[in-house]
Amino acid sequence: MRSVFVLAFILCLAGVQAQWSTNLSQNTQISSIGSGAAVPYIVTHPGGTSYISWFTPDAGGNYSPWIQKLDVGGNLQWTGGGKQVSTHPSMTWITDYSLAISPDTGVFIAFQDIRDGNNDVFIYKLSPSGAFLWGNDGVQLSSDPDFEVDPVMAVQPDASVVVAWPRTPNTGDATVVLQRLSKYGVKRWNPDVVAGETGFNYTWPRILPLSNRKTMLVCYKEWGPYYAPNRNILAQVYDSLGNTLWNPKPVLFTGAMPVYVHPLVAADGLGGAYVCWFYEKVVNHLSTFVQHFDQNGIVTMATNGIEVSTNASTLHLEPAIACDTISHDLYVFWRETDLNQNYFGLCGQKVSMDGTVAWGNAGKIFIALSSQNISLLSVTAMNGSAIVAYLYGSVTNIPIKAIRVDSLGSTVWPGGIKDVSTASSGKGSLTSGPFMNDQFIYSWADNRLGGDQIFAQNLDPDGNPGPVDFSFSVSRDTLYFLDPQAFIDGRSFYIRNPHDYPLDIQYIQQSGMPYPQPVYLLWYTVPHYNTFPVTIPPHDSILETVRWVVTDAMVPLATTIIYDTLNINTITDAHSVIIAADSIYIVSTSTNDLHLQELSASPNPFTNQVRISWKGSQGDPAALTVFNMLMQPVKTLFSGQGSGGKQEFTWDGMNENHQRVSPGVYLVRLQTSSGQKTLRIIAR
Repeated sequence: MRSVFVLAFILCLAGVQAQWSTNLSQNTQISSIGSGAAVPYIVTHPGGTSYISWFTPDAGGNYSPWIQKLDVGGNLQWTGGGKQVSTHPSMTWITDYSLAISPDTGVFIAFQDIRDGNNDVFIYKLSPSGAFLWGNDGVQLSSDPDFEVDPVMAVQPDASVVVAWPRTPNTGDATVVLQRLSKYGVKRWNPDVVAGETGFNYTWPRILPLSNRKTMLVCYKEWGPYYAPNRNILAQVYDSLGNTLWNPKPVLFTGAMPVYVHPLVAADGLGGAYVCWFYEKVVNHLSTFVQHFDQNGIVTMATNGIEVSTNASTLHLEPAIACDTISHDLYVFWRETDLNQNYFGLCGQKVSMDGTVAWGNAGKIFIALSSQNISLLSVTAMNGSAIVAYLYGSVTNIPIKAIRVDSLGSTVWPGGIKDVSTASSGKGSLTSGPFMNDQFIYSWADNRLGGDQIFAQNLDPDGNPGPVDFSFSVSRDTLYFLDPQAFIDGRSFYIRNPHDYPLDIQYIQQSGMPYPQPVYLLWYTVPHYNTFPVTIPPHDSILETVRWVVTDAMVPLATTIIYDTLNINTITDAHSVIIAADSIYIVSTSTNDLHLQELSASPNPFTNQVRISWKGSQGDPAALTVFNMLMQPVKTLFSGQGSGGKQEFTWDGMNENHQRVSPGVYLVRLQTSSGQKTLRIIAR
């Protein structure tokens, strides 16, 4: 028989050990194959699964893409250093690429290589187990001699995905190409959708998913010399068939802009978007600007956007942005420098959709100008606040630091600044994932091992590293089957999500049988979930019901309760519900004992005393005993020969030692020559 002690021990061991490091000089190493890893990206599913991708060169110098999967605790899920996505010939230098999460917790990766002799775009999809769902060679999206690189993706809730990339021919105008693929990797737009105009180049696309499988595109329209192009920033929306919906398309900016400046785009959560860039509105004075358009394509700010800081004595460069999902305002942080770019600082601003700045015309100074370099900002918004991470220091010793600010621009953490990595090493390619599952995740390239590898670190909302709480609760935690029913009797329990984010239940055990054999109890859960994970929304719950079937008794059992466990798992947490069945009732019921006498208790639940009665036969030996839930005798109420007819006894809640029992569930058992019967009572 399984004991409560054994079950309690199992429950204590149910948690999974987390691997996010609490030592910021060590962090968590992601890549381990080769050397020279670069350009990491992070995507995270609400259920807790994250993927980190990067490129690593082979012995010949050709870069190939890799992906590693992590659970919410930072445990690496794929052995062998991760999954190498492609071994096809690539370049000895890296262009940009795109990583995106799928609603089914799989992952998309789109990149270019030269397997056909040209720079062409490919997309792969990997399942949560690491299987290549769209074939080992992925899906080829371009196949011509044009230069086609830097793909971006927008994933829809139905797991379809739109990919956009620039196409640059040897002669003629550059265009932006878009293609939509079903969740099975089938191209839906035939031919490809192409955005462009004669006499102009369309470049640097950014896309966002919208409702009803619509897709938003933001890109440059360029003309003039390549080293100092004139640019418009344009926006367009495409429906699920690839038709354009905005005519005319909004123009967000027009003017001369440095060739190396690429647009930043953030969805506003209402069907519109913010766009951010920096350029010289005033000669020799680089500054950062923001523009916004709503869900109808209406530009909501002044022509060419608003300047985040009007401080003319400094430059405002290399911004990073994130949109607040509560207020729909935009957080902007930038690298502040003196006019000669010899001193560096960190500043920020909050901007509303109509162009109002919240932190003053010059923004907020978070780090004053100094000789310490600040670079590669990465911003994430969360619940009315934002966190900005950045590289800080010299070439060979570059720590990573972070600052969290509230909606007023005040720092949240004591001391203002938290460390992300204190390792004495060169670092680059800092990136962050979205705030999700009560944590931020950062990844970067790091040369602490002699050649660049990818490292990562999490921080909770208080700026602390290490495991986060991703637990769930279950009530009731014990399911008792004590009624004499031989076939089906349901007992229900709830799995509750106490968090502000969705929780994925990866597994719910569907059936079981107690040990030892022969089997006296078969239980199963209702409903049966055919696919997992099962997602519980924030602060919601799902209901499960356990039912049981009694088989024929083969060997009499002792007076006890038999136990089994029902296991429930997320990717990092586990819980076991105890299933307890009265073995005596299983025996007596399964032997077709239908002539037991009535047994009742009133009041039930009771406070001071309870009246227990039954109908017996004259001279029939009988014993009436109270047991606790471990089937340990508490009080014998009667032992002798029945007098016939209705018999009644009163229990005052005292045990054999005349001590009041603790509140809880107790069992009253009547045993006669014709069989046994048990009644559950509750003492308050």
